[in-house]
Amino acid sequence: MFSRRIYTLAGQGTYDDVRKKMQREPDFARTANAYMSEFEQLLKRAAAGANPAAETRDQLLSDRGKVYTTLAHASGRLA
Repeated sequence: MFSRRIYTLAGQGTYDDVRKKMQREPDFARTANAYMSEFEQLLKRAAAGANPAAETRDQLLSDRGKVYTTLAHASGRLA
């Protein structure tokens, strides 16, 4: 289960802002959903790679992965 507590204090504010924006701005939510879907495809390719654990970890720890995690958590995709 994901909690706001996984973020730094500043990160909690960002999470709250993203969550509100996802709920209030349909265009932002559509763009965020497209981003998450694209990133999930990258994760599938990483999982099918020569070194699945390392490649998946690298994707998730990248800046893109951090954005994905925040968006997915704020949207309820990760609970």
